[in-house]
Amino acid sequence: MSFFKRYIAMPQQYGLFPYVWLLFLLFPIAYAFPFKTLRQQVIIGLVLIFVIAYRNSYVATTYRPF
Repeated sequence: MSFFKRYIAMPQQYGLFPYVWLLFLLFPIAYAFPFKTLRQQVIIGLVLIFVIAYRNSYVATTYRPF
């Protein structure tokens, strides 16, 4: 459980709000689901990059303007 809280889960201070925004990713994932063509694979790759950046933006402590 420690690995999940440290590397996967969002910080508890934000509640469920970050998870609600991740629900909007279901649309591009559903669009590219069979993953047969290169275009669909690129879409999933971009979604994964976005999810990683989205999660890291909640735990980043440097370069914040506030």
